[in-house]
Amino acid sequence: MVRVVGRGRFSVYVYAEAGQPHHLPHCHVRWSDGSTQVALPTLWVLAGDELPRPAREL
Repeated sequence: MVRVVGRGRFSVYVYAEAGQPHHLPHCHVRWSDGSTQVALPTLWVLAGDELPRPAREL
């Protein structure tokens, strides 16, 4: 897991799946009281909490 960006209470992570094809392009967004996985580039929530507006802007 690699943290690619962070601002305030939000951090965005990506994972590398060595030797396996990665599924739908997505990232993981974490904050103090929640987390979610969102599709790229649409930001549709795949799993977890709704993406807060400040995280969406990030």
